[in-house]
Amino acid sequence: MTDLSPDSGTCGEETAGVGSSTEMDTHTNGPIREGADSNDDMITSDDTFEGYAKKLKSVGKLVSKLHLKPSSKPKLPPPTHLTSNDKSMEDKADLKQPALSTSLLADYRYDMTHRQRGRAVLINNENFKECSDMPNRPNPAIDVDPLSSTLKDLGFLVQTFEDLTCGRIRHLMHLLSKDDHSDVDCLLVAVMTHGDKGEIYGTDGPMNASEITTPFRGDHCQGLIGKPKLFIFQACRGGLVDQGVAINRDDVDETDALIAYENAHTIPVEADFLLAYSSPDGYASWRNGTAGAWFIQSLVKVLNAYGEIWEITRILALVNRMVALQYESRSQNTSMTQKKQMPCFVSTLTKELYFKPKEVAKEMHKQL
Repeated sequence: MTDLSPDSGTCGEETAGVGSSTEMDTHTNGPIREGADSNDDMITSDDTFEGYAKKLKSVGKLVSKLHLKPSSKPKLPPPTHLTSNDKSMEDKADLKQPALSTSLLADYRYDMTHRQRGRAVLINNENFKECSDMPNRPNPAIDVDPLSSTLKDLGFLVQTFEDLTCGRIRHLMHLLSKDDHSDVDCLLVAVMTHGDKGEIYGTDGPMNASEITTPFRGDHCQGLIGKPKLFIFQACRGGLVDQGVAINRDDVDETDALIAYENAHTIPVEADFLLAYSSPDGYASWRNGTAGAWFIQSLVKVLNAYGEIWEITRILALVNRMVALQYESRSQNTSMTQKKQMPCFVSTLTKELYFKPKEVAKEMHKQL
């Protein structure tokens, strides 16, 4: 495999690779405790936004509560109920329109039987240069180490890069896009840093977040055409704070059916991407210096529990639910109390994605 070690850089540099641009992130201080009893007043660390630290003042005592309850719901059946054996109905269908045919739905899972699972590249920025106008991110190992361990357990070749400038990030993505992906299942890139609307931060300043994903489009990275490309962003996407809203407790379950064109000779260059964000566009993300980022910690817990048996979007939906319902800020500053966070993901995946153990994945692929 290609050596992905990027060259070093300084403030304001532009390193050869995928183009240049500028971008930003958010922060606020406040003590937090995780999973504490109501009578336990111990303070472990501060909750902070992933950016905007210099724009917001200390918000006092913050409390993060987390209790994961594993789901006991049965596994979802494969979508064989959507297929049709009525040939006359297929003959009557307009061939120019999408069709839910047997041949289309037969190949509904990504092939995860290649020799290797693929690379998982973790970019973790802790120490920021003065020219970035951003504070340091304390104790990032609380997120990086468990995420790295979990991804290794799922079969990924994990590589972690610390404190990269914008130029080094671009160069790393360029090298990774040129790597040999012919015998891997997929690619995963996780970026943990400061951010702002449409931007992430290198240690020397902002860059466009799209510069992380663009090098892996189908017209730029031939080796990953038709393969899943997963991107995880733990960073603010703006300065808005989710105020939360009262809800009723009724659950509503919905399912979506995937419809695609048969006998396609081309695929969109943006196909087969999955982007998971710690917060929606425009909103800040919370992180605790001792307990870690709400989003990353929840992702690790769900992957450890269900990573080998659940489809990826089901995993991320549970992460969304976990962060949305089980985390909440508490503060002596009334303007910052009971604040929430809502992770989200954007998918152009065209098949179901499972991280089954290799021997299981091969057996499943034979049955398709």
